Amino acid sequence: MKKATLISKRMLSVLLAAMMMLSCFAVAASAAELYKLDDSNCVLDKEKKWIIVTGATVSIGGEDKEVSFFITPEAVKDELKTGETKFSELQTGKTYTIVGKVGDEIVTNAKTIQLLNSKPAPAEPIPEKLTATEITVKAVSGCEYQLENQDGTVKQAWSATRAFTGLTPDTRYKVSIRYAEVANTYYASPASTITVKTLKAAAGTAPVPELKDKTNTTIAVKAVSGVEYSLDKTTWNTTGEFTGLKPATPYEVYARYVFNKDEQAESPISAPTKITTNAKERYEASMDKTAFAVTTKGDLYAGNDVKFKVTGDVPKDLGALQYGDTRYIPVSFTTSQGGSATGINPSSAASVETTTKPSEGGDLIITVTFRQDRYNGSTWVSTGENQKKDFSVSIHGANDRGRVTFTKIINFFTNGLPKAIANVLGSDAMKNAFNTMMKLVKNLLGALTK
Repeated sequence: MKKATLISKRMLSVLLAAMMMLSCFAVAASAAELYKLDDSNCVLDKEKKWIIVTGATVSIGGEDKEVSFFITPEAVKDELKTGETKFSELQTGKTYTIVGKVGDEIVTNAKTIQLLNSKPAPAEPIPEKLTATEITVKAVSGCEYQLENQDGTVKQAWSATRAFTGLTPDTRYKVSIRYAEVANTYYASPASTITVKTLKAAAGTAPVPELKDKTNTTIAVKAVSGVEYSLDKTTWNTTGEFTGLKPATPYEVYARYVFNKDEQAESPISAPTKITTNAKERYEASMDKTAFAVTTKGDLYAGNDVKFKVTGDVPKDLGALQYGDTRYIPVSFTTSQGGSATGINPSSAASVETTTKPSEGGDLIITVTFRQDRYNGSTWVSTGENQKKDFSVSIHGANDRGRVTFTKIINFFTNGLPKAIANVLGSDAMKNAFNTMMKLVKNLLGALTK
C-alpha cells in the first residue's frame, strides 16, 4: 500500500512538471505574437534616413511589459520622449530588420525595411507643346509626370505620360516631374513643379477670301479687319496682297483670324479661293486716246444738224480680255448751246455717232462724258470714275452761206488757180511775176468782200 502511494506521488510530480513546461511553452508562444510590427507603427523617413517605431507594452503573465526595439545591422538608437524609438544614420542600399523584445524574449514579428538609394529632384519641366486643351512637356529619361488643378487636386496621377489632354482653355495647371522609383534600387525623387496656363480657345473660321484685283504678277483679295491671308499656310499678311507671282498660274488664297500664338490657340484656316494670274499685262485705258470727228459733209451752219463721232479707248482684242482690263466709252454729251444727248453708248462699241443742231454761229463746245469700266473676268463693270472732255467745232451763221461761197471762189482764184498757172509757165522769173500780179488781185478782191 505504501509502495503504491509512493508511485502515485511520483507520477503526480512528473505530470505537474510536464504541465508547467507546457505552460511555459504556451506563454513563450503567445508572447512572440503579442505585438505586430507593420508600416503603420514602423515608419521610414527615406530622405532623412531614419526609422521611428511606435512605443508599445505587452501583457505577459498578467503583467504589462514595455517592449524594447532592436535593429540589425546596428544603427544609432534614441529613445524619444514620446515613447517612440528612433533609429538613425541608416545607410542607403542596406536592408534592416527590426524586432521587439521583453528582456531577452522576442515578442514581435521581424519587420524588414530596405533603404534604397535616392536622387535629387530633376530640373523643372519644360513645356514642349501648348494648346487650348493640351500641355505636353519634354521627355526626361527615367522621369514620371503629374498634373494637378490649381487648387492642388490631382488631375492625372504620376505616370510616364507627359502629354496631358482634354484640358480647359485659358486655365492654370500645375505640372510636376520627378525621377521614378526603381525597384530595389531607387526611391522616387522629390518633384519639381511649374504652373502652366492653357491657351485661349481658337477663334472661329475666317470667311473665305474674296478676289479684289489681279494682274499677271499680283493678286489682291478684299482685306477684312482681324483676318490674315496666305498662299502657302506659312507666311501670312493682313493686307491680302501678293506680289512677284508667275503669269497664267493658279494660286490658292487662305484666310484665318489673327491670333497671338503665346496666348491663343491657332485659328482654323478657311477653305481656299482659287485665283489664276493674268497671262499678260492688262490694258489700262487712257483719256488721251479718246477722239472726236465731225462726220457731216461740207460746211456747218447754224440751224442745220451737225453729225459727229466720238471714239473711246478700249482693248484692241476684245476676244482676249483679262481681269482688270479697263476702257473709256462715251455715254453722254452736252453743248455750249444747250444741245444734249444721253444713252449714246452701245454696250460693246468704243465709238458712237450722234447729232446736235447748233442755233448760232461761232465756236460750238461739245463736252463728252466717258465712263470708265473694268473687266471682272466675265463682264464690264463701271468703276464710277467718269471723265469729261471738251471738243470745239466752228459753226457758220445761218446767213453766211453767200459770203462763204464767195470766199471759196476768191480762194480758188487767188490760191488754187494761180498755183496751177505758175506751174505751167515753167521759169522762175515768169512764176514770180505772175505771183506778184495775183497778189494784187487777191488784195483787191479781199477788199471787196469785206
